[in-house]
Parts: sequence; C-alpha cells; structure tokens
Amino acid sequence: MGEAAFRFCSGLTQVNLPDTITEIAYGAFADCGSLEEFHVPGNVISISYNAFTNCTGLKEVRIPESVAAIGSEAFKNCSSLREVSLPSGVTEVAYDAFMDCTGLNRVTLPNNLYSISDGAFRNCVNLTRVVVPDGLREIDSGVFAPF
Repeated sequence: MGEAAFRFCSGLTQVNLPDTITEIAYGAFADCGSLEEFHVPGNVISISYNAFTNCTGLKEVRIPESVAAIGSEAFKNCSSLREVSLPSGVTEVAYDAFMDCTGLNRVTLPNNLYSISDGAFRNCVNLTRVVVPDGLREIDSGVFAPF
C-alpha cells in the first residue's frame, strides 16, 4: 500500500484490506475522520509514521500479533479511541505514537515490549489504567505527560 493511499477520504467509515499487505504506510489513513473501526491485516509488521493521524472517529483498532513496531504519531489525535491492547509482537512504541488520544482510558502493553519513546501517550488526559510489562527496559521522558 502506498503512502497516503486513503488520506483525506473523509467519508470512509470501513476498510477491508487483504492479508497480502505487510505495512500500513506513512499517512495511509491520515485525516479519515469518519473511519470508526480498523482491523490491521494479519501479515502487517509495521504501522508507519502518521498512518492514522487525525482519525478522530476511530473507536477501535485491532492489531495482530505480526506487528512489531508502532511508528511515530501513528495514532496521533485519534480522540475517539478508548482502549489499546498491543499484541506480543510489538517491541517498540515510537515517539508521540498515541499523542492527543484524549478519549483513551486503558492501555495494555505486551510482555515483549522493549521501549516506549518520548511522548508516546502524551496528553492522553483520560488515561486511567496502564498495564506495564515486567520486561520493559526503556521508558523515555514524558511518555505519559500532559501537555
């Protein structure tokens, strides 16, 4: 899938992608404000920079075990997202990945997670529960900081 493939498709509410997709590319669904639910295909290994930025209607995202990395600002300003459960394949959450997800109230991090970069959950003001794995080695500054 190419960069910004569906960017600014403001009326897009649902997408079904084939399992042949291995990456959600830069800005692929950015600014799709009506997108409510997204199931990441089972062979995707990376959710890239800005992949879902400003998908303000996104309430649910299902991420398969195949995903190893969540890119910078991947879900930035997905203000309707309530809960995120990262699968065991994820080892890294990049900077500002979930920044400004103001509706987010619960995050479950996988046991294999190695690092969470600066501001990954910055300004997630309604966050009430975070399950942090024992094996986590790096938590950068401001990961859960308000603005």
